[in-house]
Amino acid sequence: MRRGAARAPGAVDDREESAPREVATGDTFASADHDHTVHVAVEGLAPDTAYTYSFESDAKSSPVGRFRTLPAEASAMQFGVVACAKFNAGYFNAYQCLARRDDLQFVAILGDYV
Repeated sequence: MRRGAARAPGAVDDREESAPREVATGDTFASADHDHTVHVAVEGLAPDTAYTYSFESDAKSSPVGRFRTLPAEASAMQFGVVACAKFNAGYFNAYQCLARRDDLQFVAILGDYV
């Protein structure tokens, strides 16, 4: 979404990763009331399924993101946790390492990213 705009319109597109069919699409607005971010809740997604998503605003598309829904039942889950990163203090390849892992069911980012 556009930074600095009072209200920036945008389209949202969710797709299954394994068979790229559209499962949800819609329009939303980024506004100052929500720090120029959008919050999207998509219902009816299958458990333990990988999806991709993207945003579009002013005919420009975002990079494609990906997420996986939690399994319906699990005896154990793998979590990734990161906290308090100071961008100008070094390289943060931990984020890249987390993104490459397929065995994590949840990633929590705690604290500040300065």
